Amino acid sequence: MSKTKVRLSVTGWFHGPSIVHQVYTEPKPIAPKDITEQEFYWWINPVYLDPLTQSEIREKFEESSEISLPDFLITEKYQEMCAALTWYVFIPTFLQTTVKIFISYSYMYNIGTLKR
Repeated sequence: MSKTKVRLSVTGWFHGPSIVHQVYTEPKPIAPKDITEQEFYWWINPVYLDPLTQSEIREKFEESSEISLPDFLITEKYQEMCAALTWYVFIPTFLQTTVKIFISYSYMYNIGTLKR
């Protein structure tokens, strides 16, 4: 080192071309649909409309600050809703390569075990 020369250093991993990062865009919201109270009740399991059940749920929530409502929606309505939804999976950029490798490895491993 000297006073007339400048030392440059480059750090990081440079093992290939740069990764093109995907730009996340928010899905467009769908305007809510106006429904009647009767249409609203068509979606909810009748067990949860019973006042006695509602008071039990309220008491449990007051005791433990949590509740679980299995089969809250009517099964057919739930399946209809799931079919109508579009699912978006967002993976942070720094994990995208790792996730691709993991999925590829898992797929190859499962295929390998099926052949045995």
